[in-house]
Amino acid sequence: MDEWGVNELSTEDLIRKRNTLMRIALHISNPEELDDDTWAQRWTELVWASRAGFLPFKLD
Repeated sequence: MDEWGVNELSTEDLIRKRNTLMRIALHISNPEELDDDTWAQRWTELVWASRAGFLPFKLD
């Protein structure tokens, strides 16, 4: 189990799911086209917003 509580997902599946969350929650049309640093920053923002209660779901 990783730090996000996910079991048995390939790295590709996990990235695909995270990209989908970024599309929905952050309105980023093509997160896969972001450079790695920007992608990581946006993911960190999404996790923070979730944990701070700004989103209707938790990413714990």
